[in-house]
Amino acid sequence: MDEELNNHGKITGKLWDGIHGGYFSNKDAAAPLVLTVLSRVNPLSPPGAIADLGGGTGFILKEIAQRLNNPSIRLINIDMSGSQLSESCTGQICTIHCPIEAVKRETLLPQSGQNGPLLFIMRSVLHYFGIGGIGDALSHIRRQMRHGECFIHQTACFETDAHAALLSELFRIPGLNKWFPSVNELYNILSANGFIQTLDKEVAALPVTSRDFAKRYDIDDKVLMEIGQKIKTVYGEIPGVFETRGSEFTFYLHCRIFISEAV
Repeated sequence: MDEELNNHGKITGKLWDGIHGGYFSNKDAAAPLVLTVLSRVNPLSPPGAIADLGGGTGFILKEIAQRLNNPSIRLINIDMSGSQLSESCTGQICTIHCPIEAVKRETLLPQSGQNGPLLFIMRSVLHYFGIGGIGDALSHIRRQMRHGECFIHQTACFETDAHAALLSELFRIPGLNKWFPSVNELYNILSANGFIQTLDKEVAALPVTSRDFAKRYDIDDKVLMEIGQKIKTVYGEIPGVFETRGSEFTFYLHCRIFISEAV
């Protein structure tokens, strides 16, 4: 994955939960993913651990812990940002400071709990791996899982290849190594790496203004104007995907929740 700066921009730690209008600390925005995770926790055979890959400040795990009422389940926040993890370690949640590519099953389920089951979750992380790294990341995650275990993730993806290409190009111009697939592309990548999809649920898109984008990634006005002009010239205005108002623009991150089952 990219270095921490490329992954998160200048905003980490306590500041993270306030970006994009507080989207990543909004209980209502998080509810669809939290409820999907809880729906796969069988009280008669609970997972040994729920591991949040790239869990940041631990907000999703904190929401899960409040509803779970089962202290025997390990809740593990895995992130490569120490400043993010410093906000996370509380109560039932423990942390592991490492990249996703280094996560091992035996670390998550040590000793008597090693037989699992193990439940992986993830929110808005897969696009960080770029087009060249997403397959390897998914392959590594799958190798840590056993047949029938689930990887529940909320991932940015788009209905058409053109819309996905627009967002990928928008991030490429300022040098951010992120890649956004279409829904079909994501299905194919997941399937190629040992997953079958048992749920695909669309959630509300996240609007990101050009000013918020610039602030998060420390983009100067010249580059910001170049981004807006190039995207508008190549792709045009697409309501609900890329919209302009004068020299400003807003793009929308469309996301879906997937339950990807290991086969």
